[in-house]
Amino acid sequence: MYLKKLELKGFKSFPTKTDIYFDEGVTAVVGPNGSGKSNISDAIRWVLGEQSVKSLRGEKMEDVIFSGTDTKNQMNYCEVAITLDNSMAEIDIDSDELVIKRRVYRSGESEFYINGKSCRLKDVRETLLDTGIGKDGYSIIEQGKVEEILSNNPANRRKIFDEACGISKFRYKKNEAERNLKKSSDNLARIEDIFYEIENQLKPLERQADKAKKYLEVSEELKKLELNDFIKQTGQMDVLIRDMSDKLAGISKELDLIFGERSGLESQIEDLDGKINESDAVLEELNTSLLDTNSELAGKKSEIEISQEKINSQLREISRKENEISALEASVKVDKIELEKASKKADQTSYEIEEAQKEIDEVYKDKREAELELESINKEIESNKAISLGILEKKQALSASYATSQANLSNLKARRASLDEKLTQQEVEIESLDRELSDKNANAGDLMAGMEDLDQDLDQAKRKLEDLVKRMEDLANKDRNLNMDMSRIKSRRNAYIDMENHHEGFNKGVREILKNKSIQGICGALGELISVPARYEKAIEASLGAAIQNVVVEDEQVAKKSIEYLKKTSLGRVTFLPKTTMRSNKISLASNTRIRPLGLCSDLIDFDESYRRVVESLLGRVVLMDNMNDAIAYAKETGHRFKLVTLDGDIVNPGGSMTGGSIKTNGNILSRKRLIGELGQEIDAISGKINQCKSEFDLIGLEKSKLDKEVSQLNVDKEAISKKIISVSTEVKLLEAKLRDRRSDIDNVRNEISNIDGQIQKNEADFDQCKDQLDLLDREGQGNSDHIKTLADSLDRAKENHENYLKLFNEKNLDLVRIKQVFENNIGEVDRIENSMKKSQDNLIQLKESIKENEDEINDFDLLIETYTGQIEILNQTIEDFSRRALDQKADRDDMKLSLDEAKSELRSRERDFNELREEKYKLESRLDRSVSSRDNLEANIHEKYGLDYHEALAYSDEDLIIDQKLMEGLRKKIKSIGNVNLDSIEEFAEVKERYDYYSEQKQDLEESIVSLNSLIADLVSSMESEFLVNFDIINKNFVEVYKKLFGGGNANLRIVDMDDVLSCDIEITAQPPGKKMKNLSLLSGGEKALTAISILFAILISKPTPFCILDEIEAPLDDVNVYRFGDFLHELSQDTQFIAVTHRRGTMEVADFIYGVTMQEKGISSIIGIKLKEAQEMVENS
Repeated sequence: MYLKKLELKGFKSFPTKTDIYFDEGVTAVVGPNGSGKSNISDAIRWVLGEQSVKSLRGEKMEDVIFSGTDTKNQMNYCEVAITLDNSMAEIDIDSDELVIKRRVYRSGESEFYINGKSCRLKDVRETLLDTGIGKDGYSIIEQGKVEEILSNNPANRRKIFDEACGISKFRYKKNEAERNLKKSSDNLARIEDIFYEIENQLKPLERQADKAKKYLEVSEELKKLELNDFIKQTGQMDVLIRDMSDKLAGISKELDLIFGERSGLESQIEDLDGKINESDAVLEELNTSLLDTNSELAGKKSEIEISQEKINSQLREISRKENEISALEASVKVDKIELEKASKKADQTSYEIEEAQKEIDEVYKDKREAELELESINKEIESNKAISLGILEKKQALSASYATSQANLSNLKARRASLDEKLTQQEVEIESLDRELSDKNANAGDLMAGMEDLDQDLDQAKRKLEDLVKRMEDLANKDRNLNMDMSRIKSRRNAYIDMENHHEGFNKGVREILKNKSIQGICGALGELISVPARYEKAIEASLGAAIQNVVVEDEQVAKKSIEYLKKTSLGRVTFLPKTTMRSNKISLASNTRIRPLGLCSDLIDFDESYRRVVESLLGRVVLMDNMNDAIAYAKETGHRFKLVTLDGDIVNPGGSMTGGSIKTNGNILSRKRLIGELGQEIDAISGKINQCKSEFDLIGLEKSKLDKEVSQLNVDKEAISKKIISVSTEVKLLEAKLRDRRSDIDNVRNEISNIDGQIQKNEADFDQCKDQLDLLDREGQGNSDHIKTLADSLDRAKENHENYLKLFNEKNLDLVRIKQVFENNIGEVDRIENSMKKSQDNLIQLKESIKENEDEINDFDLLIETYTGQIEILNQTIEDFSRRALDQKADRDDMKLSLDEAKSELRSRERDFNELREEKYKLESRLDRSVSSRDNLEANIHEKYGLDYHEALAYSDEDLIIDQKLMEGLRKKIKSIGNVNLDSIEEFAEVKERYDYYSEQKQDLEESIVSLNSLIADLVSSMESEFLVNFDIINKNFVEVYKKLFGGGNANLRIVDMDDVLSCDIEITAQPPGKKMKNLSLLSGGEKALTAISILFAILISKPTPFCILDEIEAPLDDVNVYRFGDFLHELSQDTQFIAVTHRRGTMEVADFIYGVTMQEKGISSIIGIKLKEAQEMVENS
């Protein structure tokens, strides 16, 4: 696998789409500072998922988008894509190529793509895991990362070694597993809170369900008796209702007979009224027609006068148009004369244009010949300039070699003189070292005595510190316990809040109504709307019974909508308490009783004032007593008129019946709000204790800090003396070693002087050869410059000749343009005159046609006047006819009014008979209605109680069943003795049991998941440790070999600092260049540090080659000799790894197979030039 292509668009200094192709081997990217070379490595780092803008040399992510130049606008987005060859299927994708693309917009939106499909950054990272490719791997190395390897920050080193040892994928999986473990632990804590709360609800609900089942058995027996009683009573009522219905039928027949006679009279009266009205309408119509005819007659006379006036107007219009025709005919004659003059001028100008065009064609031929001569001279000059440029490039190359030889010669001579001086100094230094060694041995004895005194003071301070640490641990344990209590109480409180929010404990129908937000006007369940002190909870719950689940609503309409909703969804039955209809039943307590009650239940609880009538209707007649003895005594005093309840929830009912026994209130509807508040107070109290504990911890911490400083100071003093002892001991050893080294150095210096003398002779010969070649190139360059000067003179003469022809050509063109303008003006004048004549002729035609139209209109108006005159005569005759008909119609209307009065008198007599019979029928119907109402009420009671009508109740009919009213009453008392029954508890128990089983399974699954994740993490850690140790050993061996090869000797080593913590501890790097014995990397020079880090990177690449590696000027600190060593080694490694090196160094360029040059021809915009060195070399050899 290797990097095939890099695509940039809008990234930093690459605004236009730029494709850079790479081959296997070494590719060098070169160019001047600021040209955009490093932007290429930044682009690869960015597309691989770099999120740190600082690493990309910016302040914010939009800085990577092209920001524009003086001539080019900024871009709104940028994108980078890399194409990796995957023909060997090293990455698990179904393609021979892997294309990763990243795009970012100025708005901040970022997108990733793999092979054209949108993906996440996480997908990119997972795809490239364990390949060495990535922003944190070793596939992109710049100067900063070289420094990180040898820095004092262990984390930076660990990232590279983790990737190199192949455990980064394990570490990624381990981190994922730890995140999942934390999520699972958090989910388990939440589920345990819910699970234990549901477990507390399960047993009470099971008891309620058993009670409900018993209630249903007794209710079913009572239902059968009551339904058969209902059937019997309904049958008796039906017989009575049929008798009354028959009698009503006879009366109805008599009423129908009278009603028929009355209807006949009413029809007769109605017919007479209709005829009279018709007569009035005819009369009205005749009068209206008479008025209309008179009005029409006046209109016709007016029309005749208007038509005569229009005829006079048309005659005046004809006279005006005849005058206009005379003026237009005179104008046409004048235009014809002007048209002949303008046509002659246009013909003359056309001849002048043809003559001018011929002269321009002759001048253009001369101008074109001058241009061709000018182009020929320019080409020859450019050719000679290219020759001069080639000579100049050769001179620059020789000048560099000349300067290098001169510099090397100077350096060698200076080194020769330096070595002579160094030899003398080393002989003097050996004598001085002997004297210094004896002084250091004496100083070491004094320091050992001071160390013993400091050890005693340090032991005493450490004992005090241990006491403080123990106190802090006790406080930490206390704080931990308090926080655990806090967490437990918060979990309980959250569970109660969750029960409150989900209306736990209420019937299914109540819960669904409370959850339904579409029905407006629902205030809430009664149990949620009142606040009860803890002391009274049992009493209030016992008093309310099932009413605690009643739903309070604003009015009857809301209750009606809610009931319809329950019927429609089959969610059960709910009792509603409309605020508008509920009435207060509150009583006044007598003050003269011997036993004093605690008060009315409605006065002992808190609620919103708007619910007062609702609360007092249910609890306004319930008296709270301290105990059962007081309740019995008070009931006797008051004659068993009130309902009494004790604090334990026992009840004395009106009439003397008593209800009592055990009752559990913990976690019920009424106590939830109180428990939420109490638990909140407990949380506040524990928070105070935690804060107090933290304050004490901080005070002891301050004391410990002071003692730590004291111990630290003693340790510093001890360390200082220890360092001095070590320093003196080290100095003694160093002095001894130095003496040995100095004696060895003298031998080395003498050998080096001999080698330098040979190198000086070789460099002097190279220097003389470069000087001779430079002189030859100077002579060639001067000859070519003289020829260019001659050509330049010829070019000046040719330019002067061309400019003369060009000037004459432009003058002739101007004359032609002027003549053409005159011609166009003449043609325009001809067109204007012709248009004017045409317009005048068109106007003449229109005026003549208009005069004809005026004459036609005059004839039409004459005909219209004749027509109106005939119509006036007809209208006069019509008016006489209408007057005669109106008199006849008035006489007929008077006769019909007399007949109408007689018919009305007969109708009043029939009305009196009809009303008497109707009154008798009404009384009979009232009796029938009362009977039907009684039957309906009986059926309604049954329907309300059992949801059955008469026909449905017949299914329960049993003729052999004896209706025993005493048995029915006994069954009712038995149902009452069962007490409050929650029929929904059967279904609720099933639901809660289902939830209990569900959360039990969830809890078990999470516990198993946590065990599995812990096991997975342990396996991953074990795999990581074994993998790391094996690969680290290989890297270390390669590092030793590479180091010796790059440094030409010396020694180096990598060591794991803590073998008990292999995956987190630091990696210690030891490096000793040839001839040096250094114990600290900080003592290395900049070049030595860089070469040491490069050795580590090369050792990693040998152990685990990455598909490609970007090197951004990492060899910059190296000298020329080491750069060539670096280049040779890079070439060796390129057999397994593709290298892309951003560089300024010649040694690196020489080993490259392909070179890209980055330039800025336009300021702020980078462009790419590429060349293959092998092809270039073959071209030079062939030429």
